[in-house]
Amino acid sequence: MTSANILICDFVGLRFGADGNPDHSEVRAYIEAKGGVFHQTGIAKAGALDPGKLHFFYQPQLS
Repeated sequence: MTSANILICDFVGLRFGADGNPDHSEVRAYIEAKGGVFHQTGIAKAGALDPGKLHFFYQPQLS
């Protein structure tokens, strides 16, 4: 499998967190359960990426 970088630039979540924003923890857990990697930062700050994995970059402030 080849690596891929996926940008999530909108709020995702099934419930609201204490801060009033959608809680993305269930989305993160699903991605990780399927073998993906969830990053709460941009690609430039992520450091070295594991090859052969799908990397999801969560940046809802971009939308």
